[in-house]
Amino acid sequence: MITKAGVHAGKIVVGVSSYGRSFGMTDRNCAGPMCTFAGPNSGAAPGQCTQTAGYISNYEIELIAQKRASLHHHDDPSDSDILIYDNNWVAYMTEDTKSKRQATYHHLGMAGTTDWAIDLQADKGKNSTNRKEKGCVNWREVRCSSNWVADPTQDQEKRWLGVGADCAWEKLVETWKANPRGFSFSNTASEIFFKGRQNMQCMKIADHSNCDQTFQCNDSQDLYPAGYFILSSMVNIYQMHANMYGALNRLRSKIQGEIPAMTSKFAPVLQEPESLKIVIDIVGMGYAALAAPLWNSWLKRFAFFKDNSNTLGVSKDTTNGLVSNSLSLVKDASVAGQTLNVQNSVGETFGQLVDMWALLIEQANEMLFNGTDDGVQRLGDMMAKGKMMEPGEGLSDLEIQNLLAYAIYGTLIPRAWNAVRTFPVVIDSGKACNDANFDYTFMDKDDAEKTKGCVDNRMYYLMAPIGLGWSCSGSESGAGPCYDNNFLVPPGAETMDGKNWGGVTPADLISGAVRSFKANGNKNGWGSPNLGNERVIADITENGIKTAGFIPIPVCGRQEAHDNWARHDVDRWDNYPCNK
Repeated sequence: MITKAGVHAGKIVVGVSSYGRSFGMTDRNCAGPMCTFAGPNSGAAPGQCTQTAGYISNYEIELIAQKRASLHHHDDPSDSDILIYDNNWVAYMTEDTKSKRQATYHHLGMAGTTDWAIDLQADKGKNSTNRKEKGCVNWREVRCSSNWVADPTQDQEKRWLGVGADCAWEKLVETWKANPRGFSFSNTASEIFFKGRQNMQCMKIADHSNCDQTFQCNDSQDLYPAGYFILSSMVNIYQMHANMYGALNRLRSKIQGEIPAMTSKFAPVLQEPESLKIVIDIVGMGYAALAAPLWNSWLKRFAFFKDNSNTLGVSKDTTNGLVSNSLSLVKDASVAGQTLNVQNSVGETFGQLVDMWALLIEQANEMLFNGTDDGVQRLGDMMAKGKMMEPGEGLSDLEIQNLLAYAIYGTLIPRAWNAVRTFPVVIDSGKACNDANFDYTFMDKDDAEKTKGCVDNRMYYLMAPIGLGWSCSGSESGAGPCYDNNFLVPPGAETMDGKNWGGVTPADLISGAVRSFKANGNKNGWGSPNLGNERVIADITENGIKTAGFIPIPVCGRQEAHDNWARHDVDRWDNYPCNK
Protein backbone atom coordinates (compact mmCIF):
# COMPACT_ATOMS: atom_id res chain seq x y z
CA MET A 1 0.00 0.00 0.00
CA ILE A 2 2.81 2.40 0.82
CA THR A 3 4.28 2.10 -2.69
CA LYS A 4 0.85 2.76 -4.19
CA ALA A 5 0.85 5.98 -2.18
CA GLY A 6 3.94 7.05 -4.11
CA VAL A 7 6.80 6.04 -1.82
CA HIS A 8 9.78 4.73 -3.82
CA ALA A 9 10.58 1.07 -3.12
CA GLY A 10 14.23 1.97 -2.54
CA LYS A 11 13.21 3.92 0.57
CA ILE A 12 11.41 1.01 2.22
CA VAL A 13 13.07 -1.36 4.68
CA VAL A 14 10.98 -4.52 5.10
CA GLY A 15 10.79 -6.43 8.36
CA VAL A 16 11.40 -10.14 8.79
CA SER A 17 11.09 -11.93 12.09
CA SER A 18 13.06 -14.26 14.31
CA TYR A 19 10.04 -14.93 16.50
CA GLY A 20 6.64 -16.53 16.07
CA ARG A 21 3.10 -15.52 17.02
CA SER A 22 1.48 -18.29 19.02
CA PHE A 23 -2.11 -19.06 19.94
CA GLY A 24 -3.83 -21.64 22.11
CA MET A 25 -6.36 -23.58 20.04
CA THR A 26 -9.76 -24.70 21.25
CA ASP A 27 -9.33 -28.01 19.40
CA ARG A 28 -5.87 -29.54 19.61
CA ASN A 29 -6.64 -31.79 16.61
CA CYS A 30 -7.34 -28.87 14.28
CA ALA A 31 -4.64 -27.99 11.71
CA GLY A 32 -6.39 -25.92 9.02
CA PRO A 33 -7.02 -22.23 8.45
CA MET A 34 -10.43 -22.37 10.15
CA CYS A 35 -9.10 -23.39 13.58
CA THR A 36 -10.30 -21.24 16.46
CA PHE A 37 -8.30 -20.12 19.46
CA ALA A 38 -9.15 -19.33 23.04
CA GLY A 39 -9.35 -15.52 22.85
CA PRO A 40 -9.39 -12.72 23.60
CA ASN A 41 -5.89 -13.40 24.93
CA SER A 42 -3.46 -15.71 23.15
CA GLY A 43 -3.91 -18.70 25.40
CA ALA A 44 -0.63 -20.19 24.13
CA ALA A 45 1.99 -21.74 26.39
CA PRO A 46 4.80 -19.24 27.17
CA GLY A 47 8.30 -20.08 25.91
CA GLN A 48 10.97 -21.06 28.43
CA CYS A 49 13.05 -17.97 27.57
CA THR A 50 10.58 -15.33 26.40
CA GLN A 51 8.04 -16.25 29.07
CA THR A 52 5.30 -14.48 27.11
CA ALA A 53 2.10 -16.08 25.85
CA GLY A 54 1.62 -15.26 22.15
CA TYR A 55 5.29 -14.45 21.49
CA ILE A 56 7.94 -17.15 21.13
CA SER A 57 11.51 -16.97 19.76
CA ASN A 58 12.84 -18.99 16.84
CA TYR A 59 15.34 -20.56 19.24
CA GLU A 60 12.49 -21.85 21.41
CA ILE A 61 10.56 -23.00 18.35
CA GLU A 62 13.58 -25.05 17.19
CA LEU A 63 13.88 -26.71 20.59
CA ILE A 64 10.18 -27.61 20.59
CA ALA A 65 10.37 -29.04 17.05
CA GLN A 66 13.38 -31.17 18.01
CA LYS A 67 12.19 -32.47 21.37
CA ARG A 68 8.40 -32.67 21.26
CA ALA A 69 5.77 -34.27 19.06
CA SER A 70 4.73 -31.63 16.59
CA LEU A 71 3.45 -30.94 13.09
CA HIS A 72 5.24 -28.56 10.77
CA HIS A 73 4.43 -27.24 7.30
CA HIS A 74 4.93 -24.21 5.08
CA ASP A 75 1.85 -22.17 4.21
CA ASP A 76 2.36 -20.92 0.65
CA PRO A 77 -0.36 -18.21 0.54
CA SER A 78 1.14 -16.40 3.53
CA ASP A 79 4.73 -17.57 2.87
CA SER A 80 4.97 -18.52 6.56
CA ASP A 81 5.98 -21.61 8.49
CA ILE A 82 3.45 -23.24 10.81
CA LEU A 83 4.26 -25.31 13.91
CA ILE A 84 1.53 -27.15 15.85
CA TYR A 85 2.31 -28.83 19.18
CA ASP A 86 -0.04 -29.84 21.98
CA ASN A 87 -2.84 -27.27 21.57
CA ASN A 88 -0.50 -24.49 20.41
CA TRP A 89 -0.42 -23.01 16.90
CA VAL A 90 2.62 -20.92 15.88
CA ALA A 91 3.27 -18.89 12.71
CA TYR A 92 6.92 -17.93 12.14
CA MET A 93 9.75 -17.81 9.55
CA THR A 94 12.56 -20.32 9.19
CA GLU A 95 15.92 -19.13 7.85
CA ASP A 96 14.92 -20.54 4.45
CA THR A 97 11.71 -18.53 4.44
CA LYS A 98 13.50 -15.37 5.53
CA SER A 99 16.09 -15.89 2.79
CA LYS A 100 13.36 -16.31 0.17
CA ARG A 101 11.60 -13.17 1.33
CA GLN A 102 14.85 -11.20 1.39
CA ALA A 103 15.65 -12.34 -2.14
CA THR A 104 12.16 -11.27 -3.26
CA TYR A 105 12.53 -7.86 -1.62
CA HIS A 106 15.92 -7.49 -3.29
CA HIS A 107 14.35 -8.20 -6.69
CA LEU A 108 11.67 -5.60 -5.98
CA GLY A 109 14.32 -2.96 -5.35
CA MET A 110 13.58 -2.51 -1.65
CA ALA A 111 16.18 -0.74 0.50
CA GLY A 112 16.79 -3.86 2.56
CA THR A 113 15.41 -5.81 5.50
CA THR A 114 15.51 -5.57 9.27
CA ASP A 115 15.26 -8.65 11.48
CA TRP A 116 13.05 -8.48 14.59
CA ALA A 117 15.15 -9.51 16.43
CA ILE A 118 18.50 -11.19 15.93
CA ASP A 119 18.95 -12.07 19.62
CA LEU A 120 15.99 -14.45 19.28
CA GLN A 121 17.71 -16.72 16.75
CA ALA A 122 19.89 -18.76 19.07
CA ASP A 123 21.29 -18.97 22.59
CA LYS A 124 24.69 -17.33 22.17
CA GLY A 125 25.47 -16.56 25.80
CA LYS A 126 25.77 -13.21 27.53
CA ASN A 127 28.50 -11.63 25.41
CA SER A 128 27.60 -12.77 21.89
CA THR A 129 25.62 -10.44 19.64
CA ASN A 130 25.54 -12.48 16.36
CA ARG A 131 24.65 -9.28 14.54
CA LYS A 132 23.80 -9.37 10.84
CA GLU A 133 25.72 -7.29 8.38
CA LYS A 134 23.66 -4.40 7.06
CA GLY A 135 21.27 -5.44 4.32
CA CYS A 136 22.64 -8.99 4.19
CA VAL A 137 21.38 -12.48 4.77
CA ASN A 138 23.15 -13.86 7.83
CA TRP A 139 25.15 -16.29 5.68
CA ARG A 140 26.90 -17.90 8.65
CA GLU A 141 23.52 -19.07 9.95
CA VAL A 142 22.32 -20.72 6.72
CA ARG A 143 22.80 -24.47 6.81
CA CYS A 144 23.68 -26.92 4.06
CA SER A 145 20.29 -28.54 4.59
CA SER A 146 18.72 -25.32 3.31
CA ASN A 147 16.45 -25.70 0.32
CA TRP A 148 18.63 -23.12 -1.47
CA VAL A 149 21.35 -25.77 -1.52
CA ALA A 150 19.22 -28.88 -1.87
CA ASP A 151 17.21 -27.76 -4.90
CA PRO A 152 19.47 -26.66 -7.80
CA THR A 153 16.48 -26.15 -10.12
CA GLN A 154 15.52 -22.87 -8.44
CA ASP A 155 16.33 -19.46 -9.85
CA GLN A 156 20.11 -19.15 -9.51
CA GLU A 157 20.13 -15.49 -8.53
CA LYS A 158 17.62 -16.16 -5.76
CA ARG A 159 19.77 -19.07 -4.53
CA TRP A 160 22.89 -16.87 -4.56
CA LEU A 161 21.15 -14.12 -2.61
CA GLY A 162 19.22 -16.56 -0.44
CA VAL A 163 22.34 -18.03 1.17
CA GLY A 164 23.99 -14.61 1.38
CA ALA A 165 26.74 -15.36 -1.15
CA ASP A 166 26.79 -11.72 -2.26
CA CYS A 167 27.51 -10.55 1.28
CA ALA A 168 29.98 -13.37 1.93
CA TRP A 169 31.89 -12.35 -1.20
CA GLU A 170 32.08 -8.74 0.01
CA LYS A 171 33.41 -9.93 3.36
CA LEU A 172 35.96 -12.21 1.66
CA VAL A 173 37.24 -9.34 -0.49
CA GLU A 174 37.41 -7.09 2.57
CA THR A 175 39.43 -9.72 4.43
CA TRP A 176 41.75 -10.26 1.46
CA LYS A 177 42.49 -6.58 1.02
CA ALA A 178 43.13 -6.10 4.73
CA ASN A 179 45.57 -8.97 5.19
CA PRO A 180 46.63 -11.20 2.26
CA ARG A 181 49.08 -13.07 4.57
CA GLY A 182 51.19 -14.29 1.69
CA PHE A 183 48.51 -16.64 0.35
CA SER A 184 47.02 -16.47 -3.14
CA PHE A 185 43.49 -15.11 -3.43
CA SER A 186 41.91 -18.49 -4.21
CA ASN A 187 43.80 -20.15 -1.35
CA THR A 188 42.72 -17.40 1.03
CA ALA A 189 39.11 -17.99 -0.01
CA SER A 190 39.26 -21.76 0.33
CA GLU A 191 41.63 -22.38 3.22
CA ILE A 192 41.52 -19.25 5.37
CA PHE A 193 38.09 -17.70 4.93
CA PHE A 194 35.70 -20.58 4.21
CA LYS A 195 37.72 -23.58 5.46
CA GLY A 196 36.94 -25.44 2.26
CA ARG A 197 40.17 -26.99 0.96
CA GLN A 198 43.88 -26.45 1.47
CA ASN A 199 46.26 -25.08 -1.17
CA MET A 200 43.63 -24.23 -3.79
CA GLN A 201 45.70 -22.46 -6.47
CA CYS A 202 43.41 -21.33 -9.30
CA MET A 203 45.77 -18.73 -10.78
CA LYS A 204 47.96 -21.25 -12.62
CA ILE A 205 46.64 -23.91 -14.99
CA ALA A 206 48.44 -27.00 -13.74
CA ASP A 207 47.83 -30.66 -12.99
CA HIS A 208 48.03 -30.13 -9.23
CA SER A 209 46.28 -26.79 -8.88
CA ASN A 210 43.71 -28.24 -6.46
CA CYS A 211 41.23 -25.99 -8.25
CA ASP A 212 39.67 -28.60 -10.51
CA GLN A 213 37.82 -30.61 -7.87
CA THR A 214 34.21 -30.00 -6.94
CA PHE A 215 33.09 -29.12 -3.41
CA GLN A 216 30.46 -30.64 -1.17
CA CYS A 217 28.50 -28.42 1.21
CA ASN A 218 29.38 -29.47 4.75
CA ASP A 219 28.29 -27.64 7.91
CA SER A 220 30.90 -29.39 10.05
CA GLN A 221 33.73 -27.83 8.03
CA ASP A 222 32.41 -24.25 8.39
CA LEU A 223 32.17 -24.07 4.60
CA TYR A 224 28.66 -22.59 4.72
CA PRO A 225 26.36 -22.64 1.68
CA ALA A 226 27.68 -19.20 0.66
CA GLY A 227 31.23 -20.55 0.61
CA TYR A 228 30.08 -23.65 -1.22
CA PHE A 229 28.49 -21.52 -3.96
CA ILE A 230 31.46 -19.13 -4.25
CA LEU A 231 34.20 -21.77 -4.29
CA SER A 232 32.23 -23.98 -6.68
CA SER A 233 31.83 -21.01 -9.04
CA MET A 234 35.58 -20.37 -8.90
CA VAL A 235 36.23 -24.01 -9.77
CA ASN A 236 33.81 -23.83 -12.71
CA ILE A 237 35.59 -20.75 -14.10
CA TYR A 238 38.99 -22.37 -13.68
CA GLN A 239 37.81 -25.59 -15.32
CA MET A 240 36.56 -23.72 -18.39
CA HIS A 241 39.97 -22.12 -18.88
CA ALA A 242 41.80 -25.36 -18.10
CA ASN A 243 39.63 -27.36 -20.51
CA MET A 244 40.19 -24.81 -23.27
CA TYR A 245 43.93 -24.77 -22.59
CA GLY A 246 44.15 -28.57 -22.47
CA ALA A 247 42.15 -29.01 -25.67
CA LEU A 248 44.29 -26.42 -27.48
CA ASN A 249 47.49 -28.12 -26.33
CA ARG A 250 46.24 -31.50 -27.55
CA LEU A 251 45.13 -29.89 -30.80
CA ARG A 252 48.38 -27.94 -31.10
CA SER A 253 50.52 -31.01 -31.70
CA LYS A 254 48.10 -32.12 -34.42
CA ILE A 255 47.97 -28.68 -36.04
CA GLN A 256 51.71 -28.17 -35.90
CA GLY A 257 52.08 -31.54 -37.56
CA GLU A 258 49.67 -30.40 -40.28
CA ILE A 259 51.18 -26.95 -40.80
CA PRO A 260 53.91 -28.17 -43.21
CA ALA A 261 51.18 -29.80 -45.32
CA MET A 262 49.02 -26.71 -44.99
CA THR A 263 51.77 -24.35 -46.14
CA SER A 264 52.70 -26.64 -49.02
CA LYS A 265 49.06 -26.64 -50.18
CA PHE A 266 47.97 -23.08 -49.38
CA ALA A 267 51.31 -21.25 -49.65
CA PRO A 268 53.34 -23.15 -52.28
CA VAL A 269 56.37 -21.02 -53.21
CA LEU A 270 59.87 -21.88 -54.29
CA GLN A 271 61.33 -19.59 -51.66
CA GLU A 272 59.88 -18.56 -48.31
CA PRO A 273 59.29 -14.84 -47.73
CA GLU A 274 62.35 -13.16 -46.35
CA SER A 275 60.48 -12.02 -43.26
CA LEU A 276 56.98 -12.66 -41.97
CA LYS A 277 55.91 -10.97 -38.77
CA ILE A 278 52.67 -11.79 -37.02
CA VAL A 279 51.21 -8.45 -36.12
CA ILE A 280 49.25 -7.88 -32.94
CA ASP A 281 45.96 -7.67 -34.86
CA ILE A 282 46.31 -11.24 -36.13
CA VAL A 283 47.03 -12.57 -32.64
CA GLY A 284 44.05 -10.69 -31.24
CA MET A 285 41.61 -11.48 -34.03
CA GLY A 286 42.51 -15.15 -34.01
CA TYR A 287 42.15 -15.41 -30.25
CA ALA A 288 38.80 -13.62 -30.32
CA ALA A 289 37.55 -15.94 -33.08
CA LEU A 290 38.44 -19.07 -31.14
CA ALA A 291 37.59 -17.86 -27.61
CA ALA A 292 34.33 -15.92 -28.10
CA PRO A 293 32.22 -18.67 -29.73
CA LEU A 294 33.65 -21.22 -27.29
CA TRP A 295 32.86 -19.14 -24.20
CA ASN A 296 29.39 -18.41 -25.52
CA SER A 297 28.71 -22.12 -26.14
CA TRP A 298 29.85 -22.90 -22.60
CA LEU A 299 27.94 -20.17 -20.83
CA LYS A 300 24.64 -21.01 -22.51
CA ARG A 301 24.78 -24.39 -20.75
CA PHE A 302 24.88 -22.85 -17.27
CA ALA A 303 21.55 -22.84 -15.45
CA PHE A 304 21.48 -19.05 -15.03
CA PHE A 305 21.52 -18.55 -18.82
CA LYS A 306 19.84 -21.78 -19.89
CA ASP A 307 16.71 -21.50 -17.76
CA ASN A 308 15.90 -17.89 -18.58
CA SER A 309 15.56 -17.01 -22.24
CA ASN A 310 15.75 -13.31 -21.43
CA THR A 311 19.30 -13.75 -20.07
CA LEU A 312 20.86 -15.03 -23.30
CA GLY A 313 21.95 -11.49 -24.02
CA VAL A 314 23.69 -11.55 -20.65
CA SER A 315 25.68 -14.62 -21.73
CA LYS A 316 26.98 -12.60 -24.66
CA ASP A 317 27.77 -9.69 -22.35
CA THR A 318 29.70 -12.05 -20.10
CA THR A 319 31.51 -13.51 -23.11
CA ASN A 320 32.33 -10.03 -24.37
CA GLY A 321 33.83 -9.14 -21.01
CA LEU A 322 35.96 -12.28 -20.90
CA VAL A 323 37.28 -11.82 -24.42
CA SER A 324 37.88 -8.09 -23.97
CA ASN A 325 39.84 -8.73 -20.79
CA SER A 326 41.96 -11.32 -22.60
CA LEU A 327 42.57 -9.06 -25.58
CA SER A 328 43.99 -6.41 -23.29
CA LEU A 329 46.82 -8.89 -22.71
CA VAL A 330 47.69 -8.93 -26.42
CA LYS A 331 49.21 -5.49 -26.04
CA ASP A 332 51.13 -6.56 -22.96
CA ALA A 333 54.87 -6.47 -23.53
CA SER A 334 55.40 -10.16 -22.80
CA VAL A 335 52.95 -11.31 -25.46
CA ALA A 336 53.57 -8.56 -28.00
CA GLY A 337 57.32 -8.87 -27.68
CA GLN A 338 57.35 -12.60 -28.33
CA THR A 339 54.94 -12.17 -31.21
CA LEU A 340 56.57 -9.31 -33.04
CA ASN A 341 60.07 -10.74 -32.85
CA VAL A 342 59.10 -13.80 -34.87
CA GLN A 343 60.75 -13.76 -38.30
CA ASN A 344 60.63 -17.37 -39.41
CA SER A 345 59.13 -19.37 -42.23
CA VAL A 346 55.40 -19.29 -42.81
CA GLY A 347 55.00 -22.69 -41.16
CA GLU A 348 57.15 -21.84 -38.13
CA THR A 349 55.45 -18.51 -37.66
CA PHE A 350 51.96 -19.97 -37.80
CA GLY A 351 53.04 -22.63 -35.33
CA GLN A 352 54.13 -19.91 -32.94
CA LEU A 353 50.81 -18.15 -33.42
CA VAL A 354 49.06 -21.18 -31.91
CA ASP A 355 51.53 -20.99 -29.01
CA MET A 356 50.56 -17.35 -28.46
CA TRP A 357 46.89 -18.28 -28.20
CA ALA A 358 47.67 -20.94 -25.59
CA LEU A 359 49.64 -18.33 -23.64
CA LEU A 360 46.69 -15.95 -23.78
CA ILE A 361 44.37 -18.58 -22.29
CA GLU A 362 46.81 -19.05 -19.40
CA GLN A 363 47.15 -15.35 -18.80
CA ALA A 364 43.41 -14.70 -19.09
CA ASN A 365 42.82 -17.20 -16.29
CA GLU A 366 45.62 -15.65 -14.24
CA MET A 367 44.08 -12.20 -14.71
CA LEU A 368 40.89 -13.35 -12.96
CA PHE A 369 42.58 -15.06 -10.01
CA ASN A 370 45.65 -12.87 -9.42
CA GLY A 371 44.10 -11.05 -6.45
CA THR A 372 44.58 -7.53 -7.82
CA ASP A 373 41.74 -5.06 -7.42
CA ASP A 374 40.90 -5.40 -11.11
CA GLY A 375 41.12 -9.18 -11.01
CA VAL A 376 38.91 -9.48 -7.94
CA GLN A 377 36.36 -7.12 -9.49
CA ARG A 378 36.26 -9.11 -12.74
CA LEU A 379 35.97 -12.42 -10.89
CA GLY A 380 33.20 -11.09 -8.66
CA ASP A 381 31.27 -9.69 -11.61
CA MET A 382 31.53 -13.00 -13.43
CA MET A 383 30.18 -15.00 -10.47
CA ALA A 384 27.56 -12.49 -9.31
CA LYS A 385 23.91 -13.55 -9.21
CA GLY A 386 24.92 -17.22 -9.36
CA LYS A 387 25.91 -17.06 -13.03
CA MET A 388 28.69 -19.62 -12.61
CA MET A 389 26.68 -22.18 -10.62
CA GLU A 390 25.23 -25.41 -12.03
CA PRO A 391 27.24 -25.69 -15.27
CA GLY A 392 25.14 -28.49 -16.71
CA GLU A 393 26.65 -30.87 -19.24
CA GLY A 394 29.92 -29.33 -20.36
CA LEU A 395 31.44 -29.38 -23.81
CA SER A 396 33.37 -32.54 -24.61
CA ASP A 397 37.07 -32.35 -25.41
CA LEU A 398 36.28 -33.18 -29.04
CA GLU A 399 33.67 -30.40 -29.25
CA ILE A 400 36.19 -27.92 -27.84
CA GLN A 401 38.88 -29.06 -30.28
CA ASN A 402 36.48 -28.76 -33.22
CA LEU A 403 35.55 -25.18 -32.29
CA LEU A 404 39.21 -24.28 -31.81
CA ALA A 405 40.34 -25.93 -35.06
CA TYR A 406 37.67 -24.11 -37.06
CA ALA A 407 38.79 -20.74 -35.70
CA ILE A 408 42.49 -21.50 -36.09
CA TYR A 409 42.34 -22.63 -39.71
CA GLY A 410 39.87 -19.87 -40.55
CA THR A 411 42.54 -17.46 -39.35
CA LEU A 412 45.56 -19.17 -40.90
CA ILE A 413 44.40 -20.11 -44.41
CA PRO A 414 43.64 -16.66 -45.88
CA ARG A 415 46.78 -15.28 -44.26
CA ALA A 416 48.86 -18.08 -45.73
CA TRP A 417 47.63 -17.02 -49.18
CA ASN A 418 48.44 -13.39 -48.47
CA ALA A 419 51.87 -14.25 -47.07
CA VAL A 420 52.96 -15.61 -50.45
CA ARG A 421 50.97 -13.06 -52.51
CA THR A 422 48.37 -15.41 -53.96
CA PHE A 423 45.83 -12.54 -54.01
CA PRO A 424 42.61 -14.55 -53.57
CA VAL A 425 39.45 -12.75 -54.64
CA VAL A 426 35.72 -13.30 -54.12
CA ILE A 427 34.03 -12.96 -57.52
CA ASP A 428 30.50 -11.55 -57.42
CA SER A 429 28.43 -13.40 -60.04
CA GLY A 430 25.68 -10.77 -59.95
CA LYS A 431 23.12 -13.58 -60.02
CA ALA A 432 20.77 -15.16 -57.51
CA CYS A 433 21.81 -18.45 -56.01
CA ASN A 434 18.94 -20.33 -57.67
CA ASP A 435 19.58 -18.81 -61.12
CA ALA A 436 20.31 -21.69 -63.50
CA ASN A 437 21.95 -19.44 -66.11
CA PHE A 438 25.34 -19.05 -64.50
CA ASP A 439 28.01 -17.21 -66.40
CA TYR A 440 31.38 -18.94 -66.06
CA THR A 441 33.37 -16.36 -68.02
CA PHE A 442 37.01 -16.31 -66.86
CA MET A 443 36.39 -19.47 -64.83
CA ASP A 444 36.32 -23.19 -65.39
CA LYS A 445 32.91 -24.52 -64.41
CA ASP A 446 34.33 -27.36 -62.32
CA ASP A 447 36.64 -24.97 -60.48
CA ALA A 448 33.79 -22.55 -59.82
CA GLU A 449 31.59 -25.31 -58.41
CA LYS A 450 34.33 -26.25 -55.92
CA THR A 451 34.59 -22.76 -54.46
CA LYS A 452 31.12 -21.25 -54.67
CA GLY A 453 29.21 -19.73 -51.79
CA CYS A 454 25.78 -18.16 -51.43
CA VAL A 455 25.36 -15.00 -49.32
CA ASP A 456 22.02 -13.19 -49.07
CA ASN A 457 20.76 -15.14 -52.13
CA ARG A 458 23.66 -14.00 -54.30
CA MET A 459 26.26 -16.39 -55.71
CA TYR A 460 29.98 -15.78 -55.24
CA TYR A 461 33.14 -17.70 -56.15
CA LEU A 462 36.50 -17.84 -54.39
CA MET A 463 39.20 -17.63 -57.08
CA ALA A 464 42.80 -16.44 -57.59
CA PRO A 465 44.70 -14.68 -60.45
CA ILE A 466 47.52 -17.19 -60.78
CA GLY A 467 50.06 -16.58 -63.54
CA LEU A 468 49.34 -14.07 -66.33
CA GLY A 469 45.90 -12.77 -67.19
CA TRP A 470 46.39 -13.63 -70.85
CA SER A 471 48.43 -15.95 -73.06
CA CYS A 472 49.43 -15.92 -76.72
CA SER A 473 50.04 -18.89 -79.00
CA GLY A 474 52.67 -19.04 -81.72
CA SER A 475 56.35 -18.24 -81.46
CA GLU A 476 58.30 -17.85 -78.25
CA SER A 477 58.15 -14.08 -78.77
CA GLY A 478 54.42 -14.23 -78.14
CA ALA A 479 53.31 -13.56 -81.69
CA GLY A 480 50.02 -15.11 -82.65
CA PRO A 481 46.47 -15.16 -81.29
CA CYS A 482 46.11 -14.13 -77.60
CA TYR A 483 43.35 -15.14 -75.23
CA ASP A 484 42.26 -14.52 -71.65
CA ASN A 485 43.29 -16.98 -68.97
CA ASN A 486 40.80 -18.22 -66.42
CA PHE A 487 41.00 -17.57 -62.71
CA LEU A 488 42.10 -20.66 -60.82
CA VAL A 489 41.17 -22.22 -57.52
CA PRO A 490 43.40 -20.73 -54.79
CA PRO A 491 46.07 -23.26 -53.76
CA GLY A 492 44.63 -25.79 -51.32
CA ALA A 493 41.03 -24.58 -51.62
CA GLU A 494 40.09 -27.77 -53.45
CA THR A 495 40.78 -29.68 -50.20
CA MET A 496 38.43 -27.47 -48.14
CA ASP A 497 35.49 -29.87 -48.26
CA GLY A 498 34.38 -29.44 -44.64
CA LYS A 499 36.27 -32.54 -43.54
CA ASN A 500 39.75 -31.04 -43.42
CA TRP A 501 41.28 -27.91 -41.92
CA GLY A 502 38.90 -27.64 -39.01
CA GLY A 503 35.85 -27.84 -41.27
CA VAL A 504 36.50 -24.43 -42.86
CA THR A 505 35.04 -24.23 -46.40
CA PRO A 506 35.35 -21.73 -49.26
CA ALA A 507 31.76 -20.71 -48.50
CA ASP A 508 32.82 -19.67 -44.97
CA LEU A 509 35.60 -17.45 -46.30
CA ILE A 510 33.24 -16.00 -48.92
CA SER A 511 30.67 -15.19 -46.23
CA GLY A 512 33.28 -13.38 -44.12
CA ALA A 513 34.65 -11.45 -47.09
CA VAL A 514 31.19 -10.36 -48.28
CA ARG A 515 30.17 -9.27 -44.77
CA SER A 516 33.33 -7.16 -44.61
CA PHE A 517 32.61 -5.64 -48.03
CA LYS A 518 29.03 -4.73 -47.09
CA ALA A 519 29.97 -3.41 -43.65
CA ASN A 520 32.45 -1.08 -45.37
CA GLY A 521 29.77 0.52 -47.53
CA ASN A 522 30.05 -2.00 -50.41
CA LYS A 523 33.70 -1.26 -51.01
CA ASN A 524 37.02 -2.90 -50.23
CA GLY A 525 39.76 -1.40 -48.13
CA TRP A 526 38.39 -2.05 -44.65
CA GLY A 527 40.66 -2.08 -41.64
CA SER A 528 41.03 -4.84 -39.10
CA PRO A 529 38.14 -5.11 -36.62
CA ASN A 530 38.44 -2.77 -33.65
CA LEU A 531 38.85 -5.32 -30.89
CA GLY A 532 38.36 -2.62 -28.28
CA ASN A 533 34.78 -2.13 -29.45
CA GLU A 534 32.16 -4.16 -27.56
CA ARG A 535 29.96 -4.39 -30.65
CA VAL A 536 32.85 -5.97 -32.58
CA ILE A 537 33.39 -8.54 -29.82
CA ALA A 538 29.65 -9.26 -29.86
CA ASP A 539 29.87 -9.75 -33.64
CA ILE A 540 32.77 -12.18 -33.20
CA THR A 541 30.81 -14.04 -30.52
CA GLU A 542 27.92 -14.47 -32.95
CA ASN A 543 29.78 -14.96 -36.25
CA GLY A 544 33.35 -16.06 -35.47
CA ILE A 545 35.59 -15.98 -38.54
CA LYS A 546 32.71 -14.54 -40.59
CA THR A 547 32.88 -11.29 -38.61
CA ALA A 548 33.19 -8.16 -40.75
CA GLY A 549 36.84 -7.29 -41.28
CA PHE A 550 38.17 -10.71 -40.29
CA ILE A 551 38.69 -12.35 -43.69
CA PRO A 552 41.24 -10.27 -45.70
CA ILE A 553 39.90 -11.10 -49.18
CA PRO A 554 38.51 -8.41 -51.56
CA VAL A 555 35.17 -8.68 -53.40
CA CYS A 556 34.36 -7.48 -56.93
CA GLY A 557 32.87 -8.49 -60.28
CA ARG A 558 34.69 -10.83 -62.67
CA GLN A 559 35.30 -8.20 -65.34
CA GLU A 560 36.87 -5.74 -62.90
CA ALA A 561 39.10 -8.42 -61.43
CA HIS A 562 40.20 -9.79 -64.81
CA ASP A 563 40.87 -6.36 -66.28
CA ASN A 564 43.25 -5.54 -63.44
CA TRP A 565 44.88 -8.94 -63.69
CA ALA A 566 45.45 -8.60 -67.43
CA ARG A 567 46.78 -5.03 -67.30
CA HIS A 568 48.89 -5.20 -64.20
CA ASP A 569 50.70 -8.50 -64.20
CA VAL A 570 53.55 -7.05 -62.10
CA ASP A 571 52.04 -4.17 -60.16
CA ARG A 572 50.00 -5.23 -57.11
CA TRP A 573 48.08 -3.39 -54.35
CA ASP A 574 46.18 -4.28 -51.18
CA ASN A 575 42.81 -5.00 -52.83
CA TYR A 576 44.25 -6.59 -55.99
CA PRO A 577 42.83 -7.82 -58.32
CA CYS A 578 39.88 -5.56 -57.46
CA ASN A 579 40.21 -1.81 -57.98
CA LYS A 580 42.31 0.25 -55.62
